[in-house]
Amino acid sequence: MATDEELAAFERLARTAYLDIGAARAEAEAELAPFRTSLETVETSRAVMVRTREPTALLYATQALMWLVPNNWSAFSVHERNGLRSFVLELIYERARELEPYNETFLIALLVRLCKLGWLDESGMNSLVDDVSTFFNTSFAHCVLGMRIYEQLIQEINQQWTGHSPIEHRKYVTAFRDSALSDIYASSLTLLRRLVSGAYGNEDPAAQEALAVNALRVVAECFSFDFIGTLTDDQRAKNSSLQIPDGWRESIEDPDTLQLLFTLYSHAAVYSSKALEVITLFVAVRRSLFSSEDVRLKYLNQHMQFVINVLEHSVALGDEECYHHFCQYISRLKSQFHVTYLVKAPAYEQWIFAVANFSVVSFESIGTSSGSIYHILHFWNAMCMSTTNGGVLTSKLEPLVAGLVEAFVASRLNLVVAVADHQVMDDPLSSPPLLEETLAAFPALGRFHYEAAGRYVLSAFDPLIDQYMGAVQAAHDSGGAPQVLFQLGVLESQLAWLVYLAGGLVSGRTASRKNPDEDMLDGHLAVRVFQLLSTSDQVLSERGQDHASVHLERALLYFMKKFRKAHIGDQALSLSRAYAALGSELNLPDSAAVLRVMIEKICVNLSAWSSNEDLLSMTLSLFMDLVTAPYTSLPLLSKVAAIDYLLHSHGSGELAFLADAGNAGPRKQFYHILGIVIFRDDNIAKFDAFMQCFGEAFASIASALEADDASVLASPQFQHALQALFLDLTGVLTAAKKDNHYRIFFDWIYHDFAPLILALVERYYDNPSVVNPMLVFWADLVNNPSRRIKFPPASPNGILLFKATSKILVAYAAQLLQNGFPAAVEEFAAVRLAAASQAQGPSSDRTAADGDANAEGPSHALAAQLEATFSGIELCLAMLRLSFSGDYCCFGVFDLYDDKALVDAIDCALALVVAIPFELLLLYPTLCSGYYAFLEVLAKTHTRELLRQSEETLGRILLSLKSGLQSFQRRIFTQSCGALEFLTTFQYEMASAGKHPELAEMLQKHLDSQAAAIYPEILEVLASIYLLIDNSRLPQWAVAKPFLNFIVLYSNEFERIKADIVAREPPHRRERIAEAYETLLDDVDSTLDVKNRDRFGRRLAAFCRMIKEV
Repeated sequence: MATDEELAAFERLARTAYLDIGAARAEAEAELAPFRTSLETVETSRAVMVRTREPTALLYATQALMWLVPNNWSAFSVHERNGLRSFVLELIYERARELEPYNETFLIALLVRLCKLGWLDESGMNSLVDDVSTFFNTSFAHCVLGMRIYEQLIQEINQQWTGHSPIEHRKYVTAFRDSALSDIYASSLTLLRRLVSGAYGNEDPAAQEALAVNALRVVAECFSFDFIGTLTDDQRAKNSSLQIPDGWRESIEDPDTLQLLFTLYSHAAVYSSKALEVITLFVAVRRSLFSSEDVRLKYLNQHMQFVINVLEHSVALGDEECYHHFCQYISRLKSQFHVTYLVKAPAYEQWIFAVANFSVVSFESIGTSSGSIYHILHFWNAMCMSTTNGGVLTSKLEPLVAGLVEAFVASRLNLVVAVADHQVMDDPLSSPPLLEETLAAFPALGRFHYEAAGRYVLSAFDPLIDQYMGAVQAAHDSGGAPQVLFQLGVLESQLAWLVYLAGGLVSGRTASRKNPDEDMLDGHLAVRVFQLLSTSDQVLSERGQDHASVHLERALLYFMKKFRKAHIGDQALSLSRAYAALGSELNLPDSAAVLRVMIEKICVNLSAWSSNEDLLSMTLSLFMDLVTAPYTSLPLLSKVAAIDYLLHSHGSGELAFLADAGNAGPRKQFYHILGIVIFRDDNIAKFDAFMQCFGEAFASIASALEADDASVLASPQFQHALQALFLDLTGVLTAAKKDNHYRIFFDWIYHDFAPLILALVERYYDNPSVVNPMLVFWADLVNNPSRRIKFPPASPNGILLFKATSKILVAYAAQLLQNGFPAAVEEFAAVRLAAASQAQGPSSDRTAADGDANAEGPSHALAAQLEATFSGIELCLAMLRLSFSGDYCCFGVFDLYDDKALVDAIDCALALVVAIPFELLLLYPTLCSGYYAFLEVLAKTHTRELLRQSEETLGRILLSLKSGLQSFQRRIFTQSCGALEFLTTFQYEMASAGKHPELAEMLQKHLDSQAAAIYPEILEVLASIYLLIDNSRLPQWAVAKPFLNFIVLYSNEFERIKADIVAREPPHRRERIAEAYETLLDDVDSTLDVKNRDRFGRRLAAFCRMIKEV
């Protein structure tokens, strides 16, 4: 930057861009935009970074380089890259004491980004660790800064970039691991030792704490590193062993290393939590790293002694974060060492008793977080699962486990009281994820000494059930007095916990662990739960869902799911003694009787909890389990009268949830389940009886249409009935998985009701909330998953099905196009695209989808209707795509008999798409994805009809395919490649065959009009696509076929394009780029046979490798 005035102007613009709002901010961003896009501004940005003392100006210049340099990395020579890296490092070093925290963060981010980009190629980049080591011999502030650089460098290397394949990521990881990571680890330990020894005693205590925290963070990053470059983020979070390099063995085995961390834990509360996090990582060192088993046992014993010491003196456990990390620590200690190995440690007995006492105290403390409780349960769950029943070890562990179960059960009951009194805000009953984590770890713990655990839960159940029944009566007698209802709510939540725990205990019954005495305990637990279920249903019927307990209802459904899995099925009945107790106390002697209770509960919930989506979902999930479980209980359901009730009265209005307009998803799932039941046997009479209510609904609708009473047809009640009808039919249809089931349904719907559906589409085309469910249903009807649509050879049903599909699509499209849809879309697009453009500005965090219509454009209601109509158009495209790919209709019949059904359907579908500006279409991912999927199938199956389109339509399609090649969405990219492959293959075949003069004439017209200009542009995109770093993960198999097609058809253009691409490259890259293009066609001829395509695919893979190496 040449003058002070220019620098001051830049600083003013940067302040405005970051600190102002409104028009001034937008103007400043527009003026500064070239710094993020033009390579000519790199030197200017560097000059700003050197001269400015304005934090916002430094931040903007840093961010500009972070954006510009990595995205144009190949444009910089090796000397320029190293120079830029040295410049940033020197700037950080010189301003170590004056940088704002955010400036420091972004400068370090720029430095490590540059180093990663050149780590494998330039020696100057991978010497950063050595360069930063000089910071530790300068000042205390430089030491802190050096640790931060190390931390961000490890994070940057460890993060797999978008566009990098796993193999490329592994190269970076392994190179960094071998050349730098051990030095960083050693430097951080050295600093920590100096801190503990008092070498920095003259420094400010707060600065020492900051250095300790940063050094511990670096050690944590070192141990969290993906040493082999193959772990996902989820895998790193699991309790897997850390693949520490062999070169770290001496440090890990040295007792002083662990002692250093133990000392840091107790040294200062500020970094105790971070020290404990590092200690937890040290536990997970892989077994093979140790030089001998004796050394590993000493290592384990040192950890045990640390646990004992911490628990004896409660070191730092008053801090909630430390407490939580300590629970994680003991959990991971068990996960890394099998119980047979733990018992070998000299400190084992003292350690296990200390952990048991700690666990009991943690359970009893209402302040212990659910996350900490989970880790404690996970520890004991692992101990119980890895301990074989019987033997000395089991006998010593059983009393401890029994005490733990009692403490845990009592703690859950006490927690309910604490939550009710607002002493605790963390209520697992109100948080399904927390509850699920807790319950997942409980079964093994409870079943380890099941007799004691089961008896204790039973002893807790009985008095609470008695109190609950008394409270229910008191609430009834008092007319709902607040204090009585409060006590009733507490009892219901306590019982909910007991029911959940009973379900956990029952779920512990496995095929390998079936004990008659334990089954009897399961039965006694089930007796209590089913007694409670009866009482709760009575309360529900009297008080309604507004005053019933959601927690208790969830718990009851949870128990029934677990009991079904353990004790209901073809093989469970003869092996389970649970029914002895159920039969003697509740007259439920077998699976069928219990199933009856479950189905009746499902019926109650579907009526009583019609507005609770969560409970409806759990209820239907249980219902689905009952009809689809392995060793299915479906045959047993035929003995349950409630199933017949559901099958025969589902349309009677007795199930309240079916009357709620907001239950679209649950009602569809409900009818899917009923469909599974009805299709269990091929009983057409039973099916017809089940579908009778739908037939009556269609008859009522037909009468209303015939009467043409506008007030009735436009009424919300009538329109809701239409929505519900097609949602229900869709649910039934999705259950038709086999060809015979589909034919039964098709015969019922097509002949009698297809014309009525067409009339409804014509009537409600402009009401997406009504017509879209119809289109969804028809799209499911033409869908052919698992090849379920198989009509007999002499059947015309496949053709008839498509003709009906064509009529529906043509009617829908014609009504839209003739009644103002194009004009409304054009008006909406102007506003929507303007809003999207504003939302994508650098100062805004909004997404393109957030731009709503303003007062100058269409109303919000009209905008919402148009967007819903876009969903209808996507459904029309899906209907055609599924019909074309379904392989059940001979489409040649239409051309043979001059039937316009096929041509009209394609024309109308494309007319709907063309009516939507392409830029607007891109803003709606579902519609955009459906459009490209449709184009691929259309180009594959009906190329001739596609080429018959008008010049405007073809031009729009080709331009959209070109845009698809430039998309970063893998699916759209591959679909665009597929469509172009089919189009150009058709062109090649027509040119080679010399037949079908009418097709050749049509093709030539297409080539002379649109393709003449667009095809060379597409070829240029294909030829240059792998020169972009962000495209390195695009599938080569998808590119290879259309790329070869274009090269064969347009060889002269390809030569010109190659020369232009090479000429645009920086001088230092041109020779190697040109060499890569020359090798692309080695041994590749001008044909499209399979062998030639395979050769070109291999050449393209080699070409990509050469490009990556440039």
